[in-house]
Amino acid sequence: MSDLIHEEGVVRYIKDGYAYLETKSDSGCGKCSSKNACSSASFFSSHVDPTLRVLNKGNLKAGDNVRIGMPPEKLLLGTLLVYMLPLFSLFVLAAIGKYLGGETVSIIMGGVGLAVGLLVAKRAVSKKGVARQFELNVERIE
Repeated sequence: MSDLIHEEGVVRYIKDGYAYLETKSDSGCGKCSSKNACSSASFFSSHVDPTLRVLNKGNLKAGDNVRIGMPPEKLLLGTLLVYMLPLFSLFVLAAIGKYLGGETVSIIMGGVGLAVGLLVAKRAVSKKGVARQFELNVERIE
């Protein structure tokens, strides 16, 4: 796994064919001193769940130490899909709105563009074929 971006974790529990992991890194989301004020951590919820859900391919058990990894190019592609697609659609529709009807129409169209971009990204990630491309590689640490 040397060419992967990786992190170590512990299997907390197994449910419905998935292993739920808690990562050991202190650098991840919810670990910094501003975790209670962070917009990405608290946008939808005041509770940050630090567990990752991965397909239990290797007969993992609760308490197993694991290393999870993802190729850097997949991480970049996922970031572009989830973050850049909504922003791109916001700016494109805002520009079209500005051209068609001025500032008010631009603001409305920009909001519609953001919503459409978020929905498209969510649907793309929820499809099994796309989601499978972003699965984490998991190996047990002895």
